[in-house]
Amino acid sequence: MDDFQKYKEFADQGATPNDISLAAKAEGGHFIERIKLVRQIFGLSLKEAKEVTIVADGLGTSLDDYQAKLIPGLKLAFYIEEQEDKGKLFAEILWNDTIVGVGLFDDFSFPVSGEWIPFNTLETASFWMRSILMVKLKWN
Repeated sequence: MDDFQKYKEFADQGATPNDISLAAKAEGGHFIERIKLVRQIFGLSLKEAKEVTIVADGLGTSLDDYQAKLIPGLKLAFYIEEQEDKGKLFAEILWNDTIVGVGLFDDFSFPVSGEWIPFNTLETASFWMRSILMVKLKWN
């Protein structure tokens, strides 16, 4: 992605900032490099160039949309840290090689007591359906 002139010529031929960002990405350009590139070529502000790159990558429909998506994860991270400070043990819950939630446990002895925080995914639903079925079979 070190050939600035190539991208400048592409822009001069009518390519949009989105086009330039994606072309640079296809050639190995990293996120920050692409932000700098579209800023230089199109004279965009940092915020505008960041939004172009986020939208081009499909991470959000806008910068605000992307940043709003970060909030639930940050809240969960702060909550987990707070609970760990209180002595809880943290574990990721895996199902079919996918993290479907997290657990905060008093300890890892049996029976397990603690808190389950599911993620909203199809894998989570599959995990719960199978878990409920296994419990019913075990108790019947």
